[in-house]
Amino acid sequence: MGRTRRPENKQIHRAAPPAPSSGPMDRFLQTPLGPSREAPLSPASSCSEQEQPTLADIGAEIRRLAANMVTKSDLQSMTATLTASLTSADTALRTDIEAQDGCIQALETQAHATQHQASATDTALTRQGNMLLALRRQVEDLDNRSCRSNIQIRGVP
Repeated sequence: MGRTRRPENKQIHRAAPPAPSSGPMDRFLQTPLGPSREAPLSPASSCSEQEQPTLADIGAEIRRLAANMVTKSDLQSMTATLTASLTSADTALRTDIEAQDGCIQALETQAHATQHQASATDTALTRQGNMLLALRRQVEDLDNRSCRSNIQIRGVP
């Protein structure tokens, strides 16, 4: 059994219809290239002169495209504008950060003062609790002493 030859895949390139706003250069660039084995077109082919762009049309299209290209001065002005906007945004952010920094410092100062006050209050409360306990013991001792003084022993001369 010998090898069989695969049939060649012939692809047909079909061009999409040009956009309504496209110029002659766009139409020229979008025309499909036919298969390389086709016979050259004869002057009496089906293509009309109106579909083929002229040299003047191509030159005009090139001039139109060149006029719309970005230039060095355009890039410099865009860079300057971008730099200015970034600088102003940076300045605004720095101002906001400095304001927030001031608020944070004030809050930290207030938190330290509150912590100090809470510590002092806790110390005073502990001291008062100890004093209250001592007073209770003293009152209890005095009550017990007064009860001992009230004891009457009978029968002892």
